[in-house]
Amino acid sequence: TTFRTEDVYVDYRRPSAVSFVRSLEEDLKRRDFTVNSFALDETGEIIDLFHGLEDLEKQVLRAVGVASERFNEDALRIMRGFRFQAILGFELEPETFKAMKTLTPLLEKISVERTFVEFDKLLLAPFWRRGLASMIESQAYDYLPDMAASQDKLNRLFDLETDFTFESSEQAWSALLWALEIENAQPFLKHWKT
Repeated sequence: TTFRTEDVYVDYRRPSAVSFVRSLEEDLKRRDFTVNSFALDETGEIIDLFHGLEDLEKQVLRAVGVASERFNEDALRIMRGFRFQAILGFELEPETFKAMKTLTPLLEKISVERTFVEFDKLLLAPFWRRGLASMIESQAYDYLPDMAASQDKLNRLFDLETDFTFESSEQAWSALLWALEIENAQPFLKHWKT
């Protein structure tokens, strides 16, 4: 099997070069979160160099290695962390969340299309409240299109019924427009490239 490793990330979203290596460890250590960093060998044995199974069992999202390095490599991983939290209902490990919170300004360097996909999936996830709460706490919204300084308005989404989940992107984004008190949706949605 051929594995990948990556060179430095110069634009906070993709490596300057990708190399193919024969080392599974090199491949796994470039992953975003420990729960995404284990593999099966040819005999069916689990290879778990970064304790992803333990984190899976504890329901914790932890960055592989040094959290700030993972998010500096690809800032979209910050949004992925919120999305995974919304999908799985897991807690963010404190050092991982601290790095996410510190590096949220890097979200401005990510294309709106990529950010939209992650945010849309977050809103449609069963534990969207948890992911959104972390996003609000980290102030990541300040670096998303037309959402700067919108904490109080975003918090209005928590006024929805406790077990409420969005059934479609249209419903989720309509609720977001309501929460943000946006009367003319077209410019907002255009900035999000929807």
